[in-house]
Amino acid sequence: MPRQVLLPIALIGALAGAGCATKGDIRVLQEEVSSVATRQARELADFEALVRASQDTLSGQTGLYLELRREVLQRLDDLHQQILILLEVEGQSQRALASLRDQVEMMQRAPVVVADSGDVGLPMEEIEGPEALFEAALRMYDRGSNVTARRSFDLFLATYPNHELAGDATFFLSDLDLQEERLEDAIEGFMRVPMMYPDSPRVPEALYRAALLHDELGNTDEARNLLERVIGGFPDSDVAELAQQKLQEIPQAASGEGSVTGRMR
Repeated sequence: MPRQVLLPIALIGALAGAGCATKGDIRVLQEEVSSVATRQARELADFEALVRASQDTLSGQTGLYLELRREVLQRLDDLHQQILILLEVEGQSQRALASLRDQVEMMQRAPVVVADSGDVGLPMEEIEGPEALFEAALRMYDRGSNVTARRSFDLFLATYPNHELAGDATFFLSDLDLQEERLEDAIEGFMRVPMMYPDSPRVPEALYRAALLHDELGNTDEARNLLERVIGGFPDSDVAELAQQKLQEIPQAASGEGSVTGRMR
């Protein structure tokens, strides 16, 4: 029993034992005891309610913590899975890049690969005979595969420098220079045909092409000289008439040099 209640009861007992307590005094004390007991009961109830509220709050916080912990662990697991996927994709990309790199290196080691129906997949070195090699290179040239064609003609000249088709290979290499707008290299290549392969049927056309390039570069005297060589040296060639027409379009030097008759061989 609470001490606040015990004291009035003890006092009542003392008064009763002393025989001097009146009924009024006892009633006042009883009311005081009752008031104290009621107040103590109310305080105890409030305390018990506070304890229960604290327990509920703690329980709710514990549940929230556990839920938050589960969510964080789930996100970490998802992130881990995404990292594994990224690593796998990166590994596949690296393998694909390595494979492409190997293919490029293999293509670079093989000077030319023929893509014709009759020679599919054959490196140029494995094509037997100069004529077959030249025809394969010419097919690449006709198809516009300039890089492959250039390598093919270079290989032909390196392998068969004295072949009757060497002049043709040189002519087509010069034309590839022209397509790449390397005019000086093209002129040099075209002029190499009559100098190195004077018996080649490509000589008149090579001279004519070189003359056109000289005219384009403003070298009119040299252009006229080469055109006169075509007209005088190869009058029956396919380009002789074209050379004559072009010669009439180019202004003649004031000294009179460069006339057709003066340059005939």
